[in-house]
This record gives sequence, structure tokens and C-alpha cells, in this order.
Amino acid sequence: MKTTLQQKRILAGKCPLCGKEAAPYRLCYDHRQGLRLTRVLKRGTRLGMFKAEQRIDGKYYSLGAKNNDPAVRKEAHKWSTPLHLPETDRRSRPRLRGISVDIEETILAIMSRIGRPCTIEEITAAWGRLRDRRSAPLASDLATIIAAKDKRERKMAKRAAPILTEDQWKKSY
Repeated sequence: MKTTLQQKRILAGKCPLCGKEAAPYRLCYDHRQGLRLTRVLKRGTRLGMFKAEQRIDGKYYSLGAKNNDPAVRKEAHKWSTPLHLPETDRRSRPRLRGISVDIEETILAIMSRIGRPCTIEEITAAWGRLRDRRSAPLASDLATIIAAKDKRERKMAKRAAPILTEDQWKKSY
């Protein structure tokens, strides 16, 4: 059931969830992209390409046991292109941020390059920071963006370490 705030946002052409501009769509770009990635990851989890793990701070996805199985990859690719359109039709290709992409293969490459479980929010944030001109393959650039974010967080945690008291400082020397 929609609240009155959500209803007002929909009537104003804004996203009912966050209030960003969404017209002509119902949801804003960030929420639509998050839903696309969620569908891909859920389908990949059902097929065994990805493994989902629920943690306190959200759901994390990592590579599954069947991520290199050609039959599973063929099954996943079957879902990414509509059956009624020919392979030459450009509309049948999934696009994220204007880039024609095989989403399952890209997410597999990102996770294998990073080497740790990722959340949907991390992948979406990396897509948002992606430049129009890429220096490397798409998955490599996205993995670099996520790795840079991890490095920034480690540095911030290191800087936020507790300051030593005078007694602790004297003991350290």
C-alpha cells in the first residue's frame, strides 16, 4: 500500500522510494539499475553461478560452485536476450548506463577480479562512477573502482584509530 508521500512523489514524476527525478519512468535510475542487478543475481543464485550470504549489513554475493560450467552459462545467457527478437536487433541487448553489456558475465568478472563478496549497492555505485571513456574492459574498470573504495575505507579506518594516552605513548617508547 502506498503512503500519501509516495503517491505525491509519483504524481510529481519522482521516484516514490527516494524522491529523485524519475519521469518518464516510475522509479529513478538508481533503483531501476538496482532491480536489474538484483534480478540477475537472483537468477544466477538459482543456477549456482553466484552464492548469496546474508550478513548483518546486507546481502553479499560471491562466486558460486557452477560459475565456470558452460551449460549453466548458456542457460543464464538464454534469459538475457528476448526470444521473439533476432540476435541482430540492438534492442535485445541489455544496457546499463548506455553501454551494451552481458550483465552475468560482467558481474562474474568483477567478482573474480575483486576476490571478495560484493553487495548490490557496491556494484551499483561502481556503475555510477564509471566514466564514458574506459581505459580497460568494463569488468576491470568496475573492479578497480570497487577496489579503490575499499582502499579509501581502510585508510579512513586507520586514521580513525584511537589516539594513545600519555601513559600508552610512554610505554610504546
